[in-house]
Amino acid sequence: AAEQMSGKDSYDVLVVGDTVLDIACANAAGARSVAVATGPQDIDTLQAAGADVVVRDLSDTAAFLQLLV
Repeated sequence: AAEQMSGKDSYDVLVVGDTVLDIACANAAGARSVAVATGPQDIDTLQAAGADVVVRDLSDTAAFLQLLV
């Protein structure tokens, strides 16, 4: 779906979310995922769900932006 909308390879899409459902959606679309552990699930749960990257929060903006390149 992401590939059809943007005309790009789905791996060029980055999904940022805070639930296992967000990670599942990213995986289903073939997109990369960044899970932020500020929502209902903790870091271990988000990692187990298959997130590419898990961060505690987005307070380190520079580190987060490095994930985009």
